[in-house]
Parts: sequence; structure tokens; C-alpha cells
Amino acid sequence: MEEKDYLLLKEKGYSFQLNLMSLSGYYGPHPKVVSEKLLKQKMYDFVGTDLHHLERYRPMLDQLRLTRRQLEALEGLIANNARISLSVGRHPVRSDTAVDISPLLHSR
Repeated sequence: MEEKDYLLLKEKGYSFQLNLMSLSGYYGPHPKVVSEKLLKQKMYDFVGTDLHHLERYRPMLDQLRLTRRQLEALEGLIANNARISLSVGRHPVRSDTAVDISPLLHSR
């Protein structure tokens, strides 16, 4: 995907969720670069992980180093996660507008 593709999705109202492991390089160098760029451009709305089995990911987590700017951006995404969690039950959440783009990052 190119930058214009991400912008088009955002214009259409889609939400992006950062897979935290993308920043670690777990999925390869290209997803790492793209996730860093999208984070810097404030394109993400939420943050999540695929951490089903911590031991499998521990080596990459141990090597994960984030800049201060990345940590600050993650704090905002975590706050968004909390807000959306609190709104479930009171207001319907449009799951059709949340897109996990990590599979798209693997295609290159």
C-alpha cells in the first residue's frame, strides 16, 4: 500500500490499529518501517497485539526500543483503547470501520 491508500481509508472513516509487535520488527523490516511511519504521522487510532503466548514473543519484546515520541504516541493510543472499551455497552461501536492493516504490511 502507498501513503495515498492509507489517507483514502482515513478519509472514508476507517480506524487503524497498530500491532505493537510491528514496531519490534517481528513481522520483518518492511512492516516495522511502515508502522513507524504511520505512528509518526498519527494515522493510528488504537494499539493492540497478537500476544497469545508471551514466550513466543519475548525475544522481540526484550529487544524492542521505542523513542520518546513513539512512547508518547502509544500513550494516546492506549487512552483511545480505554475510551472505546468504556463506550462498549453504552454506545454501539462500529466494528466495520476498524481495520487491522498488519496483514497488508506483510505483502511486500
